[in-house]
Amino acid sequence: MSGAYVLATDVLGALPVVNHFLARLEGDQALARRPPAGDASVRLAPASALGVALRCLCLRHQPLYALEEWSRPYAVDLLGLQRVERPYLNDDRVGRALLRLFDADRASLLTELVSA
Repeated sequence: MSGAYVLATDVLGALPVVNHFLARLEGDQALARRPPAGDASVRLAPASALGVALRCLCLRHQPLYALEEWSRPYAVDLLGLQRVERPYLNDDRVGRALLRLFDADRASLLTELVSA
């Protein structure tokens, strides 16, 4: 055997449970509708960055600067990311997404989440 196979492991943890409730609340969709998407040069959508931050808050409260390290062992799809977006997840991008969310209409976002 010359190493034709590579063993890759991903942590699931409680992410499937958190994702189940986020799906029932339509949390990812609500986040995608609220912050302005920005221009085409954005490599990580603000909604994706906010989704990872939300999952981190639900599972293990970490500061923004530790978000990238926290997310590293988890399966990419369970974080709500695509594989090409993962390298762009960092505290600066999440901070910018939080600023966009702050500028968005938060009252209607809360109304959407509560009524879901």
